Amino acid sequence: MISMHTLQNLFIDAVFHESGSMHASNQINDFISQNKKLNSIKQIEIYRNSIFGGLTAALKEIYPVCCKLVGDDFFDFMSTQYICQNKSISPDLSNYGESLSDFIFSFKAADSLPYLSDITKLEWAWHRAFYSADHNGLNLSKLNELTKAQQLDLVFHTPPDSTLISSSYPIHKIWNTNQQTDNSNEIINLDDGPVKLIIWRRNYDMHIDPLHDDEWTLLSEINKNILFNDICENNLHLKIDTLLQQCVKNEWISDFSIL
Repeated sequence: MISMHTLQNLFIDAVFHESGSMHASNQINDFISQNKKLNSIKQIEIYRNSIFGGLTAALKEIYPVCCKLVGDDFFDFMSTQYICQNKSISPDLSNYGESLSDFIFSFKAADSLPYLSDITKLEWAWHRAFYSADHNGLNLSKLNELTKAQQLDLVFHTPPDSTLISSSYPIHKIWNTNQQTDNSNEIINLDDGPVKLIIWRRNYDMHIDPLHDDEWTLLSEINKNILFNDICENNLHLKIDTLLQQCVKNEWISDFSIL
């Protein structure tokens, strides 16, 4: 007698493997109720089409610029390959597709668009920030109330679910151009890269902000949850006071804690 766990895994393999129909016919045919109109292979294909259709639609919702750049047909083809290798493990479809950027990076059919992987990385960061928790911004009054001892244990934080992205290509310009609805023919010079960006949200305002090298260095260190005192000591080449003021002014630093 086959166990329920084994049967479930066989069914999942049948749905997600490209040769799933043959797999189902050979291994779990006896466990599928026969139908005069639909044999076991056709019945599994119904599940397959429904699941793949739903996951592809979710990916298009999260990655509209990627879809626009490659077209619906190619995106559908690419999504099918991705879904076969990356099953959904969450009941919330908004959690699906985080690794698409890594997949595209190694996807030979997309080699002619070397910036596509980074575009999807930006879109996931946008998606992640859009659904992040709200925050009130850095409380300067409480910061000024810290004792000298507390200041030594101070850790700054960037906005919730913000993301730092570096790319060899001007992906923020590519992304922005593809938000336009007037069929703009603006030409993006790929040599305008590299770029360093922070993607974040405050209230209802989404931001994709370019960073200078020193700003990137400071925010990258902050994202490691390193004591600010240690950041200062390890980066003596930076004008930390000026950088910190600029990052606070731009709201790239949203909170702090004491370790």
